[in-house]
Amino acid sequence: MLTKKEFKIIDTAFDAGFTDNVGTALRNLFVLGCYLHATGKTLEGKKAIRSALMTTTIYERTDNLFDKIFSNLAGNEKDFAQEIHAHSELLGLLK
Repeated sequence: MLTKKEFKIIDTAFDAGFTDNVGTALRNLFVLGCYLHATGKTLEGKKAIRSALMTTTIYERTDNLFDKIFSNLAGNEKDFAQEIHAHSELLGLLK
C-alpha cells in the first residue's frame, strides 16, 4: 500500500504547473480509473490512471512510485480514490 506521503506526492503533482480546472480534471480522471478498475474494467481503469499520471511529471520524479501504484491498485481502488481530492460525486461511485 502507498503511504500518506506518497499519496500527497500524487495529489500535489496534479496541481504542478496546471490551472485549478486542469488539476481537478486529472484528479477526476484518476478516480474514474479507480472506479473502472474496481468494477472489472481493469485495462480501461489502468489506462485512465496512467493518462492522468503521465500528464504530470510524477513518473520523472519518483522512479518506483508509478509502478507501486499499479502493483497495489487491486482491492485498494476505494482507498486510492479517497486520497486524491476529486469531486465528491465521483468519489461516491466507490462507496
